[in-house]
Amino acid sequence: MFQWCEPTTGKAGGRPTSNRPRLEDARMYPTDTDVFLLVRRQEHATFTRDAEHRRVARARARLAHDELRVQRAWEELTAALAESAQSRQSLADLVHSSR
Repeated sequence: MFQWCEPTTGKAGGRPTSNRPRLEDARMYPTDTDVFLLVRRQEHATFTRDAEHRRVARARARLAHDELRVQRAWEELTAALAESAQSRQSLADLVHSSR
């Protein structure tokens, strides 16, 4: 069924407060209501999928950054432990040589 309805008045910019398809939105366009709602659902699914991809990409970037921080901290800890072991050995040698 093809129908032409006048757009309803809404907020400035005409953006709905929700991404869910609404029947009153379907009445604004010269197309079948079911087709409009199907297209809106597909657009929403695409938007949601793309948002999820962006969220995963940000999480991967944070993970890579955190892995670098952990690696640097591990290297610093290893160096500090080696220095501590060397200091203990030097102290033990000094104590042993003074006897």
